[in-house]
Amino acid sequence: MDIYLARNNEQAGPYTLAQVHQMIESQQVVTTDLIWFKGMSEWKTIGEVKQSGQLPPAVDEANNSDSKWATPASTTQQYDWKNNIQFNKNENTDGGLAPFSKRIFAKIIDLLLWLPAFLFLTAFMSPAQHAELAKLQAQGMLPTPETQEALFSLIPQIGWIGMGMYLILMLTAQAVLLTRSGQSIGKKIMKIQIVDAESKETVGFGRVFVMRSALFIILNVLFMPFSTIIDLAFSATKKRQTLHDKVAKTIVIEK
Repeated sequence: MDIYLARNNEQAGPYTLAQVHQMIESQQVVTTDLIWFKGMSEWKTIGEVKQSGQLPPAVDEANNSDSKWATPASTTQQYDWKNNIQFNKNENTDGGLAPFSKRIFAKIIDLLLWLPAFLFLTAFMSPAQHAELAKLQAQGMLPTPETQEALFSLIPQIGWIGMGMYLILMLTAQAVLLTRSGQSIGKKIMKIQIVDAESKETVGFGRVFVMRSALFIILNVLFMPFSTIIDLAFSATKKRQTLHDKVAKTIVIEK
């Protein structure tokens, strides 16, 4: 059983159960020092753990307990005191937070899944309508209001209906996935997850979908590309929170 202790923002361990009991008895540690071991949801003081009976009795053989209050090189559990986040630390992660490369790839995957919606706009066109569409597209990359109106008139009503149904289906699927696991399809593939910034637990529908995803989509539609630039600018923080993360009080971690 690996046990970690912390005092004055410095962490030490892992210790065996017997070592911890010996340090408590010899007053090398005090009741206000923090303790964490597997099965605990958060760091607590030794006094709290002893009073609640969470600390098991010493059963393993004690080893040398003359340890310094410096985090050993073997320690993998770390604690972010400023932001109150417990995380695993290794060479490839920064506090368990998802790297931007994974977040970007997850976003690209999610965006690609939206593209089939636009196929409905031309899927039900007649050969004559396809020919007319080709003529309008040949007029240039920046159509005039007149050509835009002509383009929209070419799209059959069933095309708009099909596009709308696909978008609703995708929004529903995203809402369900994000609410249940904090993962969109892209995030599930990249093995990253949206969680509460403080507790690191999954968050509810209102925060993870309405505030974080739906609001972000609306802002991007109305203010692209400024909304994206501002959103990314907010991510240059310790928690790597974009603007919609800040609003929803969430972070993205590796799962």
